[in-house]
Amino acid sequence: MAGETVLSSDLTEQIVKRVVTLDGPNRSGVSNLSNRELQIFELVGQGLIVREIAEQLVVSVKTVESHIEHIKTKLAVKSSRELVRHAALWREAQKSEAPESPGAPNTPEA
Repeated sequence: MAGETVLSSDLTEQIVKRVVTLDGPNRSGVSNLSNRELQIFELVGQGLIVREIAEQLVVSVKTVESHIEHIKTKLAVKSSRELVRHAALWREAQKSEAPESPGAPNTPEA
């Protein structure tokens, strides 16, 4: 994990709550993204790079880059690094807001 930032689950939850509270779910700009932009935003939040996103969606790298530029404009994000951070935090917020699926075991993950 050289060069990576690792946060405890408690700290991650605090950060996510703060971002969601400050931005609000609709004020974050994510609601303004098209379906394809949202799909790419989610993949960025998963840590995929442009080439991997293009391969997964079966589109060109240029198409993904174009979508990313539109996403950055809509979210008022200046850098790719900031976009990745925003997307990862947004994904965490979505996970914490998602209800458990019925019949899902309540056992902690290993």
